[in-house]
Amino acid sequence: DLRESTHGVKGHTPVQAVDSLFPGTYYLIGIDDKHRRRYARKPLSASVSYSPLPVIAAVAGSPVAVTSTSDKVKPANVEVLVTGVAAGTPETVSLGLTELLEGVNCIEPASLEAKQAMIAKNIVQLKKDKSGAIRRIPVKNLEEVVQLSAPMKPADLVGDFGLPKSLVEGMDTASASAVAAGLKALQQAGLVAGTVENGWGNWRLPDAMAASTGVLFAASFPALDSCVKEVSRSHTDPA
Repeated sequence: DLRESTHGVKGHTPVQAVDSLFPGTYYLIGIDDKHRRRYARKPLSASVSYSPLPVIAAVAGSPVAVTSTSDKVKPANVEVLVTGVAAGTPETVSLGLTELLEGVNCIEPASLEAKQAMIAKNIVQLKKDKSGAIRRIPVKNLEEVVQLSAPMKPADLVGDFGLPKSLVEGMDTASASAVAAGLKALQQAGLVAGTVENGWGNWRLPDAMAASTGVLFAASFPALDSCVKEVSRSHTDPA
């Protein structure tokens, strides 16, 4: 709600309750006159306190909010179970969840090969000056391309997970990463063995759980990289 209400705002200092945030949460502390946002992080060692919630009482058949007299109200006990977790990080070697939660930096200098590949794409930068005029500047030198990156290691579903090659060939990078994360989460939960024997992965769920277990997958640009690769292949090799 805070992010939505401050969209496009400048010169703004938000007011929000930080005590109720979970330790380690990043929160907005200000927006300057150039729309630049500044964030702070609640210390991991901080405790969590809960603000009192209004109590709804019925008065003459109509609900009325009555302020609670308690200084601190603990939330109701709700049974939430997390049995398996998996995550992929933008690194050549995947980090553990501990490092991920601690905010280990995965940004590294872009390799020479990556820089040369960017130049080969004939990228044109759009730059706007103070007057609002837009200039188109072709990127031709290594110094003009992106210098830092956080590449994610592609998931090898055939070699590391033992999935059929014919199935994996139809997936794009985002889909393959989602499948890998889902399988790893099932393995960590102890629902599947996850071992690879003779090139085949043992990912079969128990029959009693097969019909009620699934993986939700969402992507901003599904199959976009596969589409680009296919168009590029057709352009370079029409046959």
